[in-house]
Amino acid sequence: MLEMQDVHVYRGQTHVLKGVDLHIEQGELVALIGANGAGKTTLLRAVSGLLRPRQGQIMFSDHDMEPASTHRLSVEKIVTMGISHCPEGRQVFSAMTVRENLLLGAFNRTDTQEVQQDMQRMIQLFPVLGQRQNQAAGSLSGGEQMMLALSRALMAKPRLLLLDEPSLGLAPLVVNAIFDLLAQLNAEGMTILLVEQNAGMALELASRAYVLELGHIVLAGTGGELSSNERVREIYLGGAA
Repeated sequence: MLEMQDVHVYRGQTHVLKGVDLHIEQGELVALIGANGAGKTTLLRAVSGLLRPRQGQIMFSDHDMEPASTHRLSVEKIVTMGISHCPEGRQVFSAMTVRENLLLGAFNRTDTQEVQQDMQRMIQLFPVLGQRQNQAAGSLSGGEQMMLALSRALMAKPRLLLLDEPSLGLAPLVVNAIFDLLAQLNAEGMTILLVEQNAGMALELASRAYVLELGHIVLAGTGGELSSNERVREIYLGGAA
């Protein structure tokens, strides 16, 4: 579904991604782990079109995301193709209501009846959003904002869901609920690329995983293989066996 070949991305003058090769098959949940500053967020932003590679190729379902012309795909077109990005820090529209945030997630859709059905599904998944749908998103707790940000991303009806640090700053019970939902979505067939600080939970959930260090992919394998890798255990899993 997604393939990155020799991708180089800069932020200003800083060379962040340095020849990244990565692929994701349809239906996989792939985790990307690494220290702060490794380039994980930059990689997601490159896939969703918020940053443009200077070199290399990103393919999504056999479509070149960076065609060799001036007619690069817009972010809106990338969303319409089926890629939805749930960013780090949630980034809800604080002054808008919960309902308005959810509807913005479906801005590119014309299937009005199905949009309403998906709204109801989001409320079933996270009942608190239904209880507070007319409340300003900025007044929600951190956990509730994460539920809203994830639901907003799902409202785009993605084929590939990009998730950036969904557990950051959340209570353990909320984190468990989010990860249970990701497992459910993946079991239903959704393809997911997960960037996550909690490497243990991410590797347990993932079918495959990559380790990104200073802009380079340094390790790849199944979640189980990386969980048992001595280097990964020492650096990312606190030395756990």
